[in-house]
Amino acid sequence: MEQFQHVLQMLTSEYQWYGYVSIFGLLILTTLIPLPIPEELISLATGYLIAINFLHPFFAFMTLFGGILAGDLYQFSLTRYLGRRLIQIWPFRLLLSPQRLLRAELFVQRNGIKAIIIGRFIYGLRSNVHFALGFLRFSISKFLVVDSFAIVLQTGMLVLLGYFGKDYIETVATELMAVQLVIFYSALALIFCAVVYAVILIWRKRKIKSSSALLFE
Repeated sequence: MEQFQHVLQMLTSEYQWYGYVSIFGLLILTTLIPLPIPEELISLATGYLIAINFLHPFFAFMTLFGGILAGDLYQFSLTRYLGRRLIQIWPFRLLLSPQRLLRAELFVQRNGIKAIIIGRFIYGLRSNVHFALGFLRFSISKFLVVDSFAIVLQTGMLVLLGYFGKDYIETVATELMAVQLVIFYSALALIFCAVVYAVILIWRKRKIKSSSALLFE
């Protein structure tokens, strides 16, 4: 997988410390700029680099954890403190369409804290969940606790996958991204159906109210 090879090249150098700096820097960069580099591939590459003794397990995992949590908190804080006007600011207006945010907000309202954990495992959905949580002014302390748990769970699984799958890492990376795309589009379909269902319910309630009002006139 060419994309995975690019990630490996960005994380490796003749100096070990470069790997830690690159992991953290790349995670922050992909949060600030919509680069086509999923967190999943960075986590998988970290596991692989641990397996070949390029990185120390503890320091690599803590660097990975810190970079992901910092990126998540950045997205959450942007919408929590700037509110809806963030949608009018470039380049966020290119990334945050009202329709996508509406679906994400409905998803959060229906699932609560579980939305953070579910979103963490779905590539393409997690950022929208973080933005939606900020718009809804979700508790920062709860967000940090639940998101930290979700990061440890998801990242731990991916690092272990990269570690034990080092001999066939290309296949693992390809299959992982294929599965992520299936999950992403399935989640979008479910959220779309939920939005349609909610709109129908609201429309029916309004229709019943208007009919009742006419009867009593």
